[in-house]
Formats: sequence, structure tokens, C-alpha cells
Amino acid sequence: MKPTSEPCTEAKIVYEKPLSGVYDEILFGSASRNTLWVHFADSLGMVEWIGKFDCGSYGGNKVTKIAEPDEFFVCAGGWVYLVNATTRKLIEEPYRDEHVHDAIFEPMSGGVLTADWSSISLVKSGKTIWSVRIATDGIRDLQLEGRTLRGLGEFDYDGSERKFALDLETKKHRVGLRIVSNLAKGNAKPWWKFW
Repeated sequence: MKPTSEPCTEAKIVYEKPLSGVYDEILFGSASRNTLWVHFADSLGMVEWIGKFDCGSYGGNKVTKIAEPDEFFVCAGGWVYLVNATTRKLIEEPYRDEHVHDAIFEPMSGGVLTADWSSISLVKSGKTIWSVRIATDGIRDLQLEGRTLRGLGEFDYDGSERKFALDLETKKHRVGLRIVSNLAKGNAKPWWKFW
């Protein structure tokens, strides 16, 4: 690692494999699987390095600054890494779950909201804090706006996707124009019961 007085404050995903030897490369996971490359740099561009992150099987590749001056959230194929870009070290152990499709950092709790086939979960330090089932077969494209999580999900068992919004306080979500509660429905008939 090159000594620097400037923190690494910038990060971006690199979509083509960088030339070997151009940047210092730090490996975060196995090099034998899918890899997400992230370029980190100080504000002057004097110190630059590449983080090579082991990837999950699904989408959700993103990098976001989570704390000044140099802490970043990296979602690599749905797997979650929290990195200090100046020290080039993980802040905590990565969260890896083969079922996660997408993830986004949730600053109020300091945890990560993850989406799998049917649920949204808040994970902090590798432990699930809460989980809410909201879809039938796939959730992706997570975006956080205040205390509302937005994204796309399959809700109708026909492969179509619809936008949804999940209130992180009440754990209720809205799909289209109707509100769907995650509380028990009482005597509601199961979707699979036809008689």
C-alpha cells in the first residue's frame, strides 16, 4: 500500500477488466468466481487502487459512499461488502447469501436491506434483524428514499413485474394502487385453494 495523507473518497464500478499491473489490486474473495472490479481513488487522483470483489449469482452491482470520508458499501451480484477505501480493508465480514438478488445500505440503522426471491430483510453485522415477505418470485432494482424502499417485484405468478414501495417503519408495502399489509388476514382464503 502506498502511503498517503489523502483519504480515498471516490469509487466507481469498472465494467472491463483492468490491465494487470496498472493499479494495486486488493482481493476481497475468491478469484475463481465472478468478479466485480471497483476503482477507488483520492480526490486528487494520486492514489488509485482496484478492489476485486467475489460476486453472487444475481444482479445488484453498485457502490455507494456510506460515511465520510472513505467508507463504501459494495453490492457485488447481491453480496454485500463494507470497505474503508483508505486502509483498503473490510469494515466487517462480507454478507454472502446465494439467494440475495439486490441490496442497498440503510443509513438510519447502519444495516443493509437485502432482497431475495420473495422477501426484504434488514441485515446488520451478518444477522437478520427483520424480514418481510412481499413478492412471489423475484425482487430487484432497490432504491431508498427516506424511510421508503422502492423496487421491482413479481407479484402475480405470471412473470410480470410491478413497482412497489415498502414503508420501513410500518413494514406495509404498496403495489400499484392497493396497499398490502404483512399482518395476518384472518379468514382470508389461501391463493392456492380453488374450492
